Amino acid sequence: MDKVNLETSNLVITLSEAYADPFFKWHESFVVNGKNELDHEKTGRLQYLSPDLKSVLITVDFTGLGIFKLTPEKVEAGSENIRRVKAEMYCEDIKFRYGDVL
Repeated sequence: MDKVNLETSNLVITLSEAYADPFFKWHESFVVNGKNELDHEKTGRLQYLSPDLKSVLITVDFTGLGIFKLTPEKVEAGSENIRRVKAEMYCEDIKFRYGDVL
């Protein structure tokens, strides 16, 4: 199979503020304190599971992740919604795998 060159775009995720502390720490170190060398970039993995949650259908691996923006979402006054944070990262490479094969 021929290799396909894909252009990678930024990775944007939204998560509950209750679980965002590692992202706040990474942003502080990477952006504010300037520790943004290659050894401070991260990797990530997203797995799509079968309906029974036992088999991996697709795995997406992200490498060369660097956070550049972290934004708490606006909360409306009197709202009981979960407070969320949007993290924006550049991504240098993405690889796709089908099935459980590593």
